[in-house]
Amino acid sequence: MSPSSATHVCPTHQSATRPSRLCLIAVSLFCAVLGLVSPQVAWPQTSGATAQAKQSVEGDRLFNAGIKAYQQGKMQEASSLFEQARSIYASELGEDHPSTLQSMGNLALTYSAMGQHDKALTLNEQTLKLMRAKLGDDHTDTLSSMNNMAITHRAMGQHDKALTLNEQTLRLRRAKIGDDHPDTLSSMNNLAVTYRAMGQH
Repeated sequence: MSPSSATHVCPTHQSATRPSRLCLIAVSLFCAVLGLVSPQVAWPQTSGATAQAKQSVEGDRLFNAGIKAYQQGKMQEASSLFEQARSIYASELGEDHPSTLQSMGNLALTYSAMGQHDKALTLNEQTLKLMRAKLGDDHTDTLSSMNNMAITHRAMGQHDKALTLNEQTLRLRRAKIGDDHPDTLSSMNNLAVTYRAMGQH
């Protein structure tokens, strides 16, 4: 399987009353498939949360602007936007809210694209730990975080660590979503890329 070079645009939030669906933006990076995710639910849907909803609307605006900047190759701008979105989500929704975790994951991915692998790895580790605790080991966001951390390890030449994560991600995706799901196929491709990097053709 050849690496994907297509970019798929995620829908942004259309209103404060309907959460956007989770989706991925696939990009060609490090000869593998990475993902940027849209926030699932960016604010509590309660009538008395007006101030929090306004703050969350701003978080969504920054988050979606970060995705757009990333797609346009404006990595410095994207990182700044994701940092701001993360700060707002963490303040208003909590450190382990899915939107906060997704903004952290996208920020880590942007750091990797900028070649700042040490920063990306540190943030990936924090994100993965929180996702496992909040969402579980086999949640789609957790698996995306594992995938991205494996790619960062490989970019840093840490192939054994990348291999372990690639194998875990593939096993969990097969069990969760099946062998023929696009995410599972991406994991298969990423594992193959790691094998090649290790000289195991």
